[in-house]
Amino acid sequence: MRQDKEEILINRFDAFSLSGRAVSRFQALALKINSHLSDVTDFGMAGELPHVRAQCLVP
Repeated sequence: MRQDKEEILINRFDAFSLSGRAVSRFQALALKINSHLSDVTDFGMAGELPHVRAQCLVP
């Protein structure tokens, strides 16, 4: 019985850490997309200050 509870806790922890990784991957993707958008709309050329706007919009 106790071993079952421990396995459940371990599985919950794994699911939590995986969801945390998914969120951080999503934020990284949003940051990348946002920086590409700011390159196109604000500066007209890639490579000029690509991260300034992205950091402001993505917490």
